[in-house]
Amino acid sequence: MESHIVKIESVEPVTHDVKRFRLEKPSGYKFTPGPGYFIAGGAGITPFVAILRQLYRDNRINGNSLYFSNKTSKDIIYENEFSQMLGENAHFILTREEHPKYTKSRIQRDFLAGQSLDFSRHFYVCGPDKMVEEISGLLAEMGAASDALVFEK
Repeated sequence: MESHIVKIESVEPVTHDVKRFRLEKPSGYKFTPGPGYFIAGGAGITPFVAILRQLYRDNRINGNSLYFSNKTSKDIIYENEFSQMLGENAHFILTREEHPKYTKSRIQRDFLAGQSLDFSRHFYVCGPDKMVEEISGLLAEMGAASDALVFEK
């Protein structure tokens, strides 16, 4: 893995407890965004923001889905943007708040079983260590190939 030293260009608040840091792009840096299911817990959305934006810009967003779990509705970042990009494939899940606009659940076996997932596709998972560990185990048990599971840190 390459490392780069970059300059922080700006820092902006996104929610009550999340800040966005804009960094300069290192010379020669490139990435290819993924296809499939993006499963994020809280700040675990961070690596997926750039990926989903790039897929959208490249007109390759169709067929991708986001499952974004947060404690409460005020913790959801970029909801409007994700909804615009993904439409009905943007799923917002709350774990500690009942809200008529969102599903209250944890991303566990029953939740995943109710989503009609295609286990031949890639799954990108990022969030708290315990969540990533549990979801990766569940996805493997439910039929996802181990080489189709990508974990972000």
